Amino acid sequence: MATVTATSNTMVAELWRECAAWLTRCNIIPNDHRANHLDSDIKVLATILRDGVLLCNLANFFDPSSFDRKDFNRKPQMAHFLCIQNIKLFLEACKTNFGLKEADLFEPTMLYDLTNFHR
Repeated sequence: MATVTATSNTMVAELWRECAAWLTRCNIIPNDHRANHLDSDIKVLATILRDGVLLCNLANFFDPSSFDRKDFNRKPQMAHFLCIQNIKLFLEACKTNFGLKEADLFEPTMLYDLTNFHR
């Protein structure tokens, strides 16, 4: 059982590191960001995504018309309502503009509360 857990943890670590590298290639986070450091962990990536700003920047990177920019708050300062609003904008863009299914997405509170981040 311990081997399965270790393998699962390794796979999750590889996935979030690839995610951080991909965000870097898309110019969403800088190459020298902490999320790209070898000693970094998944919480670093989760924390920088939890206000929804980088996610909205990512949606805008792929499709500048993916959401109404007036609804996007660039500096939510971790205000729950504003962060959730940004995350919802991103998720709606994922469904409407990028064809993802609701079942493949997470709930906004999962990211904000940093629960089930692996999803």
